[in-house]
Order: sequence, then C-alpha cells, then structure tokens
Amino acid sequence: NLTVAVDGDGHPNVADALMNWAWSFDAIGQPQKTMKIMKQAYMMYVNHEGTAGLSVAKALESIGNLSVKMDQNDKAIKAYTRVLTIKKQKLGDESLETASSYVVVGLALRKIGEGERAMKCMRRAIGIYTHCHDLDCDDDTILDSLHQIGLTYEVLGNYDEALRAFNHELESREKKIYHQDTQRKARALNAIGVVYCRKCRFSDALDFFVKALQVYEVGGGQDSAFADTLFNGGLANEKLGRITEACQCYAEAIMIYHAAGVSREYSCVEKAAEKLRKYGKEHLCDDLQIINSDKKLHCSLLD
Repeated sequence: NLTVAVDGDGHPNVADALMNWAWSFDAIGQPQKTMKIMKQAYMMYVNHEGTAGLSVAKALESIGNLSVKMDQNDKAIKAYTRVLTIKKQKLGDESLETASSYVVVGLALRKIGEGERAMKCMRRAIGIYTHCHDLDCDDDTILDSLHQIGLTYEVLGNYDEALRAFNHELESREKKIYHQDTQRKARALNAIGVVYCRKCRFSDALDFFVKALQVYEVGGGQDSAFADTLFNGGLANEKLGRITEACQCYAEAIMIYHAAGVSREYSCVEKAAEKLRKYGKEHLCDDLQIINSDKKLHCSLLD
C-alpha cells in the first residue's frame, strides 16, 4: 500500500512488492493465491516494459518455479522457454544468464522424462561455458550447472560422462581458496558414489559415500542430505554382502531423518525401514542413542 501511495499504481516497484507478497502466501501453503498475485505482478511488468523485458523474464521464472512445485510441469516449461527467449534477445546467445536458462529448461524437461531434449539444453549451456567463459572457474552458478549436467547424463545411462561432469565439478570446488562450500562438495562426492553404484563398482562407491559423510560432518552436521548419503552407503554395503553393516546404516539413517524432521513417507525412510524388516533388524533403531550434547547420532561408516 505504501509503494502504491509513493510510486503510483502500476509502477515496477509495486510489481516488485507484489512478487515478495506472493511468496509469503507460498510459505503458508497457498500456491493458488501465490500464482494469482504473481500473474498480477507479471502483467504490471509487461505494461511497463513490454513482453521482452528482463523484469518480465524474472517474473516468468518465478511463475515457472511455482508451477514446478504445483506439479504443472508443462506450464513451467512454457514459462522457462519464454525466459530463455527473452534472455537471448536482451543479453545475447553467449551470456551466463542465457546458459543458466538453458539449464533450467533442461531440468524441467528431465523432470517429465524428456532426457534427450534435456541433454540438448545442457550441452548448449556447457558449450557457452566452455567457449565464452572459464569452465575451470569457481563460480557456483557454473558448477551447479555442471552438477545438473552430470545428473542428466546419469538419467540417460551415460555413466562415464556423468562421472566426468561430477569429477570436474569436484575438482573445481576443491580448488576454491577463499570459500569452500562443504554442502555442494559433499553433494558432488555423493553423486560420484551413486554413479559408481550404477556401474556396479560398489567398493569405489562406498569410498565416496564415506568421503561425502566426512565433509558433511565438518560443514553442516547431520541433516537430511547426510542421511541420504548414509542410506546410499547402506545400499553399497548390502550389494557387497555386508548385511550387518548395511542394516546399521539404514537404522542410523532413519534416526537422523527423524531428528531432522523428515516425514516417514519420504522414499528413503520407507525403503530403509523395508530393508530392516527384510533382514529382521527393526530393533536397531531402538538401540541407537544420542551420543553427545550436540544431539549427533552415531554413524558407523565414520568409525
């Protein structure tokens, strides 16, 4: 109301305020209301700068993100594709922002099972990074895109290329001098472990899962991402015939999920519980104890 009073109805500042207001409704679980307000802000941007303005693109990207959350993936792809077109027009075909939009479109396509089309977008992004920018730089936007490219290769079953992407990401993150993002580094280590599992190299996979857990411990402690990696360690141990060790991982993962407030309906929680029932080890969850004042749970893979 203050923005309208100061700048007048329809001013871009009012649209900015509307976008912020919209996300507050999303935070309290009202996505339909959020979408309605976002579209109102979008029309204000269009009226002010036309259909090809960067503020219009930003609003469309938010609409696309919300559409994904609402499982309206076709609408999301339509919005993201329009964002890509605007960025190409305004910023050029070889800008980092354009490359980032290619990745976003690729992610949306991958979500609906369009792996080949997704990979085409990812390759276009990596082409921009390679030819016009320093692929070995420590920019998180580029490295996050590289991670998504690795995941897309994994979905397509091209495990060697997936490993190449994840290893490149990991090497670049380890070269950072001033800021080490431990969560992203651990995520890359876990991703490499998952690909090694796909390749049936379970000992190698387990090594990377342990490295990821060590990094998580140093950087952020035992959250749901830590538990995901621990669950993966259980799968690798199970494939290696180490059933006792695997069940210990599953039980510890369940307890950490619980401590992190993760729902029992989360897929890894359900799968871990199913594994314990399969091997008659349900009692392990009852045996685990909180071992220090930081409320950290014991992790056998880090012994």
